[in-house]
Amino acid sequence: MTSTTLHAEQVSLDLGGRTVLHAVDLAFAPACLHAMVGPNGAGKSSLMRILAQVLAPSSGRVLMNGRPLAGLSANQRARMVAYLPQDRQAAWPMPVRELVMLGRMPHGATVERATRQDWQAVDQALERTKVSGLAHRCITQLSGGEKARVMLARALATQAPVLLVDEPIAALDPHHQWLMMELLQQEAQAGCLVIAVLHDLSLAARFADRIVMLDQGRVVVQGDSVTVLTAQRLADVFDIAVTLEQDKHGLRLVQTGLVP
Repeated sequence: MTSTTLHAEQVSLDLGGRTVLHAVDLAFAPACLHAMVGPNGAGKSSLMRILAQVLAPSSGRVLMNGRPLAGLSANQRARMVAYLPQDRQAAWPMPVRELVMLGRMPHGATVERATRQDWQAVDQALERTKVSGLAHRCITQLSGGEKARVMLARALATQAPVLLVDEPIAALDPHHQWLMMELLQQEAQAGCLVIAVLHDLSLAARFADRIVMLDQGRVVVQGDSVTVLTAQRLADVFDIAVTLEQDKHGLRLVQTGLVP
């Protein structure tokens, strides 16, 4: 996988007479799992949609390898950036393997005219997300955790160098949350630039290489977990009291209460 960089350059967004993002300037490195954290309404999902180019900023631009991403055709962008939004429900019943093939559409593939290379990409994605055994099951018959991994497989089948996932562990039980984070970490280790919106700060601290914290549409800080997740900053931004410990697995965060 080629090294790909992504840069939100002075990105602002106005929606309904309200400024949602204020001159956000962020650089994202390849082969890295970036966690995007912040309270509700911080602008995380809006920024992700702009990075995926499904929403145009009011000002600023998104650069990939130094070039404007908006200058690419829709198909070119879809081959470069795989985006998994919050709403990941399947619109209609279909076999899992065929649903994952939808991830090959940017390459011109369909179930009827898929090449051997397309099916290989699908099967590799199914294997990486540990849902190969579900390939011929109907998506509507799966559990929430299984569906989440299938939808991730669809994104991975695109084989894009950038993967954007918005709240990938929402509504999953602790086992499947951990499994999902391991999958995203593995993709980053394989060379993919991964950005994940997360609400679980403990999992962000455990798995992310870099963390971006947003608040009220502005970047508070970007850096490693020790730099970003300080007790004072979590009190200021999230209104929570925490204790922080460093062990062999990284930073350990325990919430002890709320800030009055």
